[in-house]
Amino acid sequence: MASKKTLSSEQAAEQVLQVSKVKRAERRLPMIAELYTKISDQENDDVFVSRLKGSDGEALRAMLGPMYGFNPRNATGHYKLDLSDPWQNRIACKLVDLSSSEKKRQSQLDLKDLSQHGTQECWRNECYDGVPFKYSPLSFVIPSEGILELDYATFVRPPSKATPVPDQEYEAFRDALRVQLEPAPAMALVWLRKKSLRVYVSAVQMVELCNVFEDPAERCDAFVLLWPRLVDEENSQLMLQHFSTEENQHLRHRLGHLALFNPIAPEGEYELDLSFHEQSSVAKLLLLLSVREPGQNLENEIYDDKPITIPKEWLANLPSTGILKLEYHTESPENCLMDLRRSLAEQVLGWSFEDSPDDI
Repeated sequence: MASKKTLSSEQAAEQVLQVSKVKRAERRLPMIAELYTKISDQENDDVFVSRLKGSDGEALRAMLGPMYGFNPRNATGHYKLDLSDPWQNRIACKLVDLSSSEKKRQSQLDLKDLSQHGTQECWRNECYDGVPFKYSPLSFVIPSEGILELDYATFVRPPSKATPVPDQEYEAFRDALRVQLEPAPAMALVWLRKKSLRVYVSAVQMVELCNVFEDPAERCDAFVLLWPRLVDEENSQLMLQHFSTEENQHLRHRLGHLALFNPIAPEGEYELDLSFHEQSSVAKLLLLLSVREPGQNLENEIYDDKPITIPKEWLANLPSTGILKLEYHTESPENCLMDLRRSLAEQVLGWSFEDSPDDI
């Protein structure tokens, strides 16, 4: 469509001054849109937007649609794309490229597969024209029409040296988000996606940012897009307890049961569909912990609506279908094998801790 060369917000802002001199809107606006989509530092796009004249800012948002809020450096989120629209088609193509890059990274670093279907793809819950399918670049080339719906969930976690934004800077960030909320919550989410690249957050900060939104669906959207910026995943239970049981299941559906599994604090109730790679992986981790940690850790096990006592053999040969429900409890703090739990967090989920070796 156009050159893939990227520009900084300052470079694009300088060029848009010349483009803005074009009098005919039907020529000027596509040129402005092309410049905008080349900006590499989306968190600073206000530098570009401030240079637009008259109603060109609103016209740009209308022309780009979802592309205006798309950020390839924080693409985790839900997408419903009309592929006959060239801008939305471009988002779909970019999501293909991003998933391919992450797949190569996972393979090169020999990282565990956190994907929904065991394909190392970041695409989840894919539907094309309302029909579910399992994405593969070999069998699905982005069409020129139709409705594509999916969740994209990155596997990349913050580096071990990442720290939460300092309190004073965080408070200014939170207050700015509240200001953005006043005109329209949807635009506040767009702002949050872009500006999130400026900060890493703690679990406590992330809860507060999510709670800026009153609507439950918007709170979940905020959680999803902030998840890649969270530095203390081991405290994720502090956030999830602020969401209902249904919302917790919704977040796991969008981000991944394995991605949201907390081996540092695994206690709780689980409902797992063993036909999905990631949910089967969670079951195996829970069984491993139950075998290695002292005490009776598994309770209320139900498999396909029938009470069972899970045999140890399932650790090596877990069924590939069926619904498994269980509760994991630790009888006493002394029974927690924290070294094992931490090892699972690092080796399976890719978490980093402050005293971890330098990131690869």
